[in-house]
Amino acid sequence: AYQGGVETAYREPRARAIVCTLVVEKLGLSGREVARKLEMSPSAVSKALLRGRLDTRTEVIWKEMVKLDSKSP
Repeated sequence: AYQGGVETAYREPRARAIVCTLVVEKLGLSGREVARKLEMSPSAVSKALLRGRLDTRTEVIWKEMVKLDSKSP
């Protein structure tokens, strides 16, 4: 449920775009699988992937996740 202002309205789709991109491109799930799990349409996932690929934060977040994983025992 939406409960934010303009900033939240911007963050949520951006976060979904980044998550979709990382899950599809780095973890290898299909767009269809992502759509089912995130309760999105396949078309929405496709559009999110386009946005995520253009977002400079996507690669930064991936690198941070890899760093955190390499620190785990």
